[in-house]
Amino acid sequence: MKAILLAGLPVLYLLHQDWFFWNDPRMLFGIFPAALAYQLGYTLVVCGWMTALVLFAWPKDADEPQPLSGGKEESR
Repeated sequence: MKAILLAGLPVLYLLHQDWFFWNDPRMLFGIFPAALAYQLGYTLVVCGWMTALVLFAWPKDADEPQPLSGGKEESR
């Protein structure tokens, strides 16, 4: 699962460039230009993708405090 999620990141990056809708005069629901509607859908997909990354690909020990480099606690 982690490999699939990470492999999808470059695909999402490439899909972010919506040059194919730049000159499209169509309107979605009569108010959204095609490029804006694409960006809206893209944003929702990326939001879900990033949520899945946090839930399934986040390192298990990332939230635990790490010991200091010297092994001794430094006083301030």
